Amino acid sequence: MVEEGPAKIESINVISGPHDKESTIEITSSKQVPYAAFKLIQPLRLIVGINALPAKRLTRPVVINGRIIKDIHFEIIDDKPVSTRVIAALSQDVEYNVQEKDRSIKILLSPKKPDEKREKQVLAAREVEIGLKEPRLFFSPGKTKLNQILGADFLILPKGKSRVTVTTSKKAEYELSRKNTLTLLLKIKEATIIPELTRYIDSSRFERVVSRITPIVKAA
Repeated sequence: MVEEGPAKIESINVISGPHDKESTIEITSSKQVPYAAFKLIQPLRLIVGINALPAKRLTRPVVINGRIIKDIHFEIIDDKPVSTRVIAALSQDVEYNVQEKDRSIKILLSPKKPDEKREKQVLAAREVEIGLKEPRLFFSPGKTKLNQILGADFLILPKGKSRVTVTTSKKAEYELSRKNTLTLLLKIKEATIIPELTRYIDSSRFERVVSRITPIVKAA
């Protein structure tokens, strides 16, 4: 019996909607595969992680109209399992809806409504007042020249969303990436973490939305 090979991404297409008011990213693979889609704000990007490898004939998608999507490309993530990340640079903030049918994933993008933007700005201000002014986990900086991670706070937002806030002793350079379909990896460069913080992050605070937050210290 011949073993079935790993899933392959056969095509990635960008389709403009009527009057260029929406765009669709359609990703088709050789079979149904796990995936995760999320949006990053700075810079504006939509990222889709797929547990499949690009087929040999797969080419970089073409963007004809840049009103919503400026550019799109894919890259292989050398992890276990090996996966592919599709990254769409956005021209403006968007709402997105993911539809799955057979072997295809369709992500419909449309401009965020202005009234919703204002509502979320007010909500964000309240969150800052509640979530950032008094983090639940906070420590004073120690005697070190390195940037220090002082606190980690979690807040459940409306519409099924959530936010994790990491407090540092000074402005930090960081990278946010997807480790696998269910895990986001935040790397903070040239930073150390207060030892007590690694022991007192209580997973029970994050039930139903986040399974756990795990601090990892990587030696230089």
